[in-house]
Amino acid sequence: MSLNFPISLVGKRFAAGGITDPTDIVGLALWLDASDSATLEDAVGGGPTPLDDGDVAEWQDKSGNDNHCSQATAANRPHRRVAEVNGLDAIDFTQASKHILNSAVIGISSELPVQTAAKTAFVVAQYDLGTSLTGGGYGAFCLYDTAAGAGEAGAITGEVGYRCSARTFVSDQPAAIGSPSIITMAQSGAGNIETVVSMWLDGAVVTNDTGANGLLVASRSVYHVGGSEDLGAFMFDGKVCEIIVYDSELSASDRGDVETYLANKWGVTI
Repeated sequence: MSLNFPISLVGKRFAAGGITDPTDIVGLALWLDASDSATLEDAVGGGPTPLDDGDVAEWQDKSGNDNHCSQATAANRPHRRVAEVNGLDAIDFTQASKHILNSAVIGISSELPVQTAAKTAFVVAQYDLGTSLTGGGYGAFCLYDTAAGAGEAGAITGEVGYRCSARTFVSDQPAAIGSPSIITMAQSGAGNIETVVSMWLDGAVVTNDTGANGLLVASRSVYHVGGSEDLGAFMFDGKVCEIIVYDSELSASDRGDVETYLANKWGVTI
């Protein structure tokens, strides 16, 4: 299945006074919402909604771009948890079982916002293990290249950080363990990671504390939920609630509106 991200537009609300959902801001590229059971399927390519603790084989994208993610191997499928976070459903990824959902592989000529492209990504996740927060624990959402050269693979981590194969933005303000957090990453475009990447935790800006600077590199890319494609040691452990990606660096106002929407929905204090 192909990934079809929209042409980049400057994010603007269609109405003042916040947003009702992520589609109110233009440039929405990906929207995964675990609270919407209709987007969860127990078979790749279509199937019934999984029962509580049932396997999630496919998670459908609500952006309208059909950027779904799936897992063909039953042993690596995460589980649906009903009313798990703030009374809403979430998807449970277990580090030891290497649970992961993958998108299709695409070329760098597509409109997927790879490493050199402007983007804003929001991840709502509840981390269950401290090992998901440190040393490259790749966390809930990865833009990951199978070649994984320096500056190519990108992962939003619970440190809070953005790790891109020898290019890192790592803060000293990690996400909470056992309660949901909102991690936001914005990128202005091509350049050195320290210059073009900014990050926030629960609406508050974090600073790059121990990162390794260097140029980000465009490459063939996919996205993954739950860890890296190589199923290595640094897999996410916890619940993923919602992932939203726009194909531009949002304004502070628009970014704040999305964070407020997510905070109200998932019970996060910002």
